[in-house]
Amino acid sequence: MAAVPAACLALLLLGMAIIGNFVMPLQFFWTLLTGWVNYPFKVLPEVTINWEMWVCGIAALLLSLLIGHRFLAWLAACHPRLPSPWRFRTTFALTSFLLLLFGASIAMTGIVHQAVWLLRSDMIVHDKPSAWTWRFVNHNNLRTLKLALDARAADSDGKYPANLADIVAHGDISADDWSVLRMWRPTRDAVGEPWLYLGGSLDKESNPAAPVLVQPRPDKDGEFIILTAGGSVKTYRWTEVPAEVKAHLSP
Repeated sequence: MAAVPAACLALLLLGMAIIGNFVMPLQFFWTLLTGWVNYPFKVLPEVTINWEMWVCGIAALLLSLLIGHRFLAWLAACHPRLPSPWRFRTTFALTSFLLLLFGASIAMTGIVHQAVWLLRSDMIVHDKPSAWTWRFVNHNNLRTLKLALDARAADSDGKYPANLADIVAHGDISADDWSVLRMWRPTRDAVGEPWLYLGGSLDKESNPAAPVLVQPRPDKDGEFIILTAGGSVKTYRWTEVPAEVKAHLSP
């Protein structure tokens, strides 16, 4: 039981870290405590119920329960280690557990998506954005660029474009996203600098460890972010930067 309060505290601290440097803690706690109550009152009046989908979903669930129960009952009768006769409440409990896992996975996906969206938006404004926050944003931007580069390579015999801007010209990424993603920023208010692109005409399958996008200069901690053709995004100190990358950088 002691792990539950610790987990709750960890979630609170994570949320406050995302907001940045523990800014406006009272508003954060108040929103966390009351947001769950206010949200349904805002959303439920706008919800439109699709009865056909409800009926289809309930019918599919009942059919799955029936078929699953018959199968598990047969399996229990064939294997002496399983409880026999197999009870319907056991099938119902297993089905409920699977639905719970499915809902939890969707919720976690939504949390990560919204957290990244908030970090990249202007809705959270504070005077001193944390270095961790902007390192997270830059890592996410690199992964987004990697998806666009992989899409271009898929249409070019597995080779990356000669110029990074080609992913915009061929529609692999929108111009609006490109204006944000193409720049490395150490903080929100800093002037962005283009990522150093080393993947021109590189065969992405031939050398997964080859550097593709590199942070143009070190951050305040003297570290560089490097994206490889294999999709790895890592942070290196100057002494750890691969030799083929150092030729394009200055410490």
